[in-house]
Amino acid sequence: MKFFTSVVALATIASVYASPMLTPRQENTEEQLQNTSEIIKSLPPECQKEIELYADCNVNINLSNYEKCCSETCINFFKDPFKYIPSCKGNTLIDSTLTPETLEVTNNNLLLECAKDEQGNKCPFSKVLINEVNGVTNNIYDETCLSKACTDATYQHYSYNLDHVDSNPLYTEAEKQKTKNSLNETLRRLKLDECVSKHQLKDNTSDATMVKVSTTFIVSFGLLLLSYL
Repeated sequence: MKFFTSVVALATIASVYASPMLTPRQENTEEQLQNTSEIIKSLPPECQKEIELYADCNVNINLSNYEKCCSETCINFFKDPFKYIPSCKGNTLIDSTLTPETLEVTNNNLLLECAKDEQGNKCPFSKVLINEVNGVTNNIYDETCLSKACTDATYQHYSYNLDHVDSNPLYTEAEKQKTKNSLNETLRRLKLDECVSKHQLKDNTSDATMVKVSTTFIVSFGLLLLSYL
């Protein structure tokens, strides 16, 4: 079953290629799962063994698999999969799935899906993509602006998507323009002074806290030294 899950992950990467959406992604359909079973039968034994090691690395991230999918192991796997599954290289089905273009899109998706703020909490837009919250609201923007890390990750993700709208074969011309308008509005709001000032203020507060902690440490360390004199 773990092997089956791992191949589902590989097979579904292509399905999200160049799909810049401000909505959560959908789970695998029965048809996709059936197609995946056919892929399994065609893979060489050594390839199967290597993929089993990354069975938890699924590109369809949700609340239940978030921690595993966003682990350092899985992030590194999708950056350079054939480094970890060398026996699979040259297999027609795997090669046609793990193309440079598909991996580029996958890593752009993971960039935001796995993004966290300075305190280690999931970014607001990340929660939208993994179905933890429903849809993009004003609160999502407001909360994003409180973190520079989240703002930067969100901007980078949707900026990439905007650059690839025209090359997306899934869109009609009307849909392309609608998507561009939506993405441009998202990027505009993330660059507003009102947004930038919020995370800069938070950074300054963090700096002030660090100075206070450092000062306290120095004083404490000084007192410790004096106790030995």
